[in-house]
Amino acid sequence: MAIPASAYFQLDLLKAKKNNTAAKQWTLADWLSQRSKQRLADQWLALHSSSNDFELNLSAASEAYQLKIDTSGTITSTNQYGQVYRAEFFASIFNIAGEFEKTNEYHEAFGGAGGLRLLGTSSQSTSLVARYGWRRLNDFAAREHWESQYAEGLLRIYIFSFFGIDGSYRHYLPATSNLDGKLAGHRATGGTFIEVSILRIFAQYFAETMPLTTAAGTAKNERTGFEAGVTLLF
Repeated sequence: MAIPASAYFQLDLLKAKKNNTAAKQWTLADWLSQRSKQRLADQWLALHSSSNDFELNLSAASEAYQLKIDTSGTITSTNQYGQVYRAEFFASIFNIAGEFEKTNEYHEAFGGAGGLRLLGTSSQSTSLVARYGWRRLNDFAAREHWESQYAEGLLRIYIFSFFGIDGSYRHYLPATSNLDGKLAGHRATGGTFIEVSILRIFAQYFAETMPLTTAAGTAKNERTGFEAGVTLLF
């Protein structure tokens, strides 16, 4: 039995309509693919751009926090304060950072880290930085010190060109002191910032948990409070 020519015409019309619809269709997968290509393009530009090769950021901040020490269910709480100084150097997407912290607990810490800017093209754009580093913590009252390695991630999001939010998470690997005390833990921060030209003014809330294990048992040290300061962006 022969198929009328009109049937072939209708089939061809339906196929053409389907192909046209598929060509115009927009899906979430398409958007994710485009975003991925844009991020790769941003990183390629950051890696090869000569206008943004080197950056130097210098920060100074004051801390005010509450220290809680939980030893076998006995909790003591004191108010403490300190100062923190940081320096960051970027060569394209590569990063080197250093820091120094001093508190009235008779603690002093210093160290450095290296990493990569995984997202973003500069210190004054939305960015994600991953680093791996080393820190020495000195407890002068107990004459004890630790040398710890850590991994951290830092996220900064610009809501406006002059205002944004940021946060970080740092995980300290276990370390043993010169007196055989074992220390580990983590530190999380979150806050806001305002920028005026090369000046950034920031305020952050932080929470740090550092359990210390000795022959006498485990003491859970918790520090929660605020850090506020300024950063110069060169």
